[in-house]
Amino acid sequence: VQRLSKTTGGIEATYHCDSPVYSCATSPGGRFVFAGDSASSVYCFDRDGTRLWKLGTGGGSALSMQYRDERLFLVTTDGSLVCVDASEAAVTAAQQGSVPVARDVKL
Repeated sequence: VQRLSKTTGGIEATYHCDSPVYSCATSPGGRFVFAGDSASSVYCFDRDGTRLWKLGTGGGSALSMQYRDERLFLVTTDGSLVCVDASEAAVTAAQQGSVPVARDVKL
C-alpha cells in the first residue's frame, strides 16, 4: 500500500503487508492506515509506514473496509461484517499484545 501526495503524486510512504492487499482505509488526517490482505489479516500502520499491529480477522479476508468514529468496519470473504475498535487507546493496547476477544453478534 502506498500513500501518494495530493499535490505532486509522489510516494510519501509505503506500508508493507505479508500478502496481497484487497482493501485499505485511513483514519482522519491519515494518522492510521489500515489494510486487509488475502490471508485474512488486518494491519494497522502509523502514517510514516511503521507497522503497529497485524491481526487475524477470524472471518475471511477483508474485501471492503471503512473507518468511521474510531471503528474499522470490514466485510469479509465469508460474508461477515466485522467491527474493530481502532481508537488510539485500542491501537496502543494491541501493540502491547492486549486484543479483545472476538464476539459473534446475531440480530
